[in-house]
Amino acid sequence: PNAVETATWVLESMTQLVTPATIGSDAHGYGLLDDAVARVDAEYDIVIVDAPPGHNPMFKNALYAAPNLIVPATAEASSKGAVDRLFDEIAAFETDTGREIDEIAAVTNRIRMSTNAADEMTAILAEVFNDVPVYEIPERVALSYAYVAGESICEHQPDADVTETFGQLGDHIIEAFDLKVTA
Repeated sequence: PNAVETATWVLESMTQLVTPATIGSDAHGYGLLDDAVARVDAEYDIVIVDAPPGHNPMFKNALYAAPNLIVPATAEASSKGAVDRLFDEIAAFETDTGREIDEIAAVTNRIRMSTNAADEMTAILAEVFNDVPVYEIPERVALSYAYVAGESICEHQPDADVTETFGQLGDHIIEAFDLKVTA
């Protein structure tokens, strides 16, 4: 299997992992992913966890293991409600665990040429995330092709217009965590 299939399998499997037998002394069962990442026998500056938001074990394990959040939202009217629910889930998680979640950036993705919904969602995210950058990713078929190939867009089509925005987001993450680039 390629990297995308493997990551998908791991995340789907997590829903089956959170049982009374597996959580042990973890009061909430949110520490499984954190424990798994801690056991990786390699050093990483950043670990990115992509978990669907919601009232589910995957999302709560992701928040527990990676409390710095990049919020993606599609450029559609329905995303406003999804962002509101996300903040409700985060607030409940913070109250439940005492862990603070920090928003690092927001990404409006799948922006179609210029639609009212896309413009509205971009404006909403800019207002909601007024203290962190909001990156805009247009809808591109090249992103789908890269996903199917199991590659990043930077590998699959390095000259695609969206690679610049991903580079800017990467630069922001490097700066936010004061990382040193050595490669």
